[in-house]
Amino acid sequence: MRIKSLQTVVALLVLIGIASPISHAQDQASAKPLSFCYQDIELYPNYTGASEAVPEKDPGILVELVQLVAADAGLDVTFARYPWKRCLALMKLGRIDSVIASFRPERQESMVYPMLDGKPDNRRMIVLNGYYLYQKRGKPPYWDGRQILEPNIVIGAPLGYSITAALKDQGLNIVEAGTTEGLMHMLAYDRLQAVAAPGAAADTLLRQNASDYGGIIKVSDPLKVNHYFIAFSHQFFDKNPSAADQLWQASPMVHATHFERLQTKYALPTGAAANP
Repeated sequence: MRIKSLQTVVALLVLIGIASPISHAQDQASAKPLSFCYQDIELYPNYTGASEAVPEKDPGILVELVQLVAADAGLDVTFARYPWKRCLALMKLGRIDSVIASFRPERQESMVYPMLDGKPDNRRMIVLNGYYLYQKRGKPPYWDGRQILEPNIVIGAPLGYSITAALKDQGLNIVEAGTTEGLMHMLAYDRLQAVAAPGAAADTLLRQNASDYGGIIKVSDPLKVNHYFIAFSHQFFDKNPSAADQLWQASPMVHATHFERLQTKYALPTGAAANP
């Protein structure tokens, strides 16, 4: 009996010795900061600053939401800024852990979304964002809430965005540009008939530059409303599925608690600059 007991104790000690490094490795993996990539252009109020530098103060609504979600899940987060397509390429290589993105089936090759019954689980979104059509004042409306009324017009849209792919799928004549400001400049000088752009960023741009873009108006009905998620690289998700799930669970709660406050914080009076 003593021999068996001794053998049992030795076996337990061996198991503990094996389990400890595994547990430690898992702790080390979860302790590694989550790397998050976003664009190096200003999309106020979502992202502030137009460079690869991450502002220490007032970085934008979406950056603050990610910080809050990570804190709620007990994770540290680091930020990198690159052109959007480079963020996506780095995600595919596993050199970046996460981005905020709307769901597109082809993106699943390089990123993991919260899914339910084969569809994105909208309950786990971090933010909603509407895309709107902008056109010159005095022109007949090009969008009636259901369809583009003048299918031959030239529409500007952001490079790599889901709205751009959606409009192209309708066979519309789309010109892509890297920034919303560039698109609005083209519209102001009649190089485009309309622009499809994210409403929050485009509205702020028009307010900030009323003298340049005062002739541009927003069509009231959105072209499209997207749910945005924290999406993860396959490499990160395969190693940290529980961490990803914690972040997805925290996302809607953080949105409900903080989004309205952040909107107020970043609200600009007419004519105010985003970066005084």
